[in-house]
This record gives sequence, C-alpha cells and structure tokens, in this order.
Amino acid sequence: MNPTPHHNADGINLILGDGISWMKSQPDASLDGIVTDPPWGGGPDIQGQDIWRELISGASSEAVRVVRPGGKFICWIGIAMLDPCIRSIDTRLKYVTSVAFSKIPPSFRGRLCMGPDAILIYGVGGHAKPHVRIAAGFLEYASRQKRDTKHPCARNIRAIRHLIGQWFAPGSTIADPFGGSATTACASADVGVRCSSVEIDPAMHESAMVRVSGRTANLFRMELAKR
Repeated sequence: MNPTPHHNADGINLILGDGISWMKSQPDASLDGIVTDPPWGGGPDIQGQDIWRELISGASSEAVRVVRPGGKFICWIGIAMLDPCIRSIDTRLKYVTSVAFSKIPPSFRGRLCMGPDAILIYGVGGHAKPHVRIAAGFLEYASRQKRDTKHPCARNIRAIRHLIGQWFAPGSTIADPFGGSATTACASADVGVRCSSVEIDPAMHESAMVRVSGRTANLFRMELAKR
C-alpha cells in the first residue's frame, strides 16, 4: 500500500500506508527519532510472530539511515516479547537505557495484560542524550486513562507524553511507523514535538483520524475561551 497523507495539522501528520515503505521514502537524516510500539499480531501464540520480528528489524534498520546522528530509536514492547525484540533490533544502533512501565490492564482479546512493559531506548550514530535530566527507569500510572480510541490495547498517553518530553526537545520531528490510533502522535503534539504517524490498517487509521479531529476541535474551543 502506497502511503497516503490524510491529515497534516497541529504537528500531527496521519498517513495511511505501510510504515517501513514510508520510512524508505524519507530523506537521509530527516528525523530526530522513531518512537513506536510494533504490532505483534492477533494469532493465538504471540511468541511465534515472525512477521512481527521482521517489522522491528525493518524499522530499526531504516532508522539508522533516516534518523539524524544523535537521534533516538525508542521501542515500547510487552515484557513477554522483550528478548525477541532485542534480537531483532539492528545492531548498528547503540543501546542507551531501558525503562520498565507498570500498568493497570485492560485485557487484549480476552488475555489479561499485566505489566511491566519495557521501553528500549537506542541511539543513532552516537550516544543519544535525554532532553531533560531523568531519574532511574521506572514509570507507573495507576489511573485508567479515558478511552478515546478503538485500539484493543492502546498505550497510556500520559506515559508516552512523559517519555517523549524527556527525550525530545520541543520542535523536534519524530515518526511512528506503526501508528495505530495515533497515541504517540497526540502525546508528541502535547509537548511540542511534530510526529508523522503511519498506519496500514484503514479501520485503525480512520479511528486515529476521528481521535485527532476531536483533539483539534477541543484545542480550538480552548483557544476561543482564552480570548
């Protein structure tokens, strides 16, 4: 599927298409980072997703070229998939640190999803440094976020907002090649970071469009209220 932009405003660029193909179309050193939560499929055995490993391998390999030296490749992954994820990431990326994230489930398709998740942070073309001073890596968000997405296993937007605010300065440009319901894009916009979010599933892309449209409308109403 050829990537097709459907929304580009307020620092959020939503694109319908294949994320890795989109990365291949981008100029060298054109991004400050990749922040993503790779899909791991809906099969009964989440450990046996060869396609999932190919997605991580392909995205991390393209990150070596498309991310500026000193940029970051950040991968959010369920703890059960940590080992195969690490083995799939391109070895030209330099491991920097990791963060454990404790969450309250919901479940995914009947499975109980207990934390922690792992957030892996790699540097591109050198040692990546955080934008702000960070504490040792453990995040915990005990409150349930409001459901504003149809994604079956949406990440906590507060946690992603916190993560992006730590590692990217306002005005940075990042991408999420597996954009899902645009949680990364919305969290990025909240801290002044531009984000291209690419999603291959038309239904999920439509959900992201609805979510971002609602967000834009809320921002407009807030701006009017200030006047």
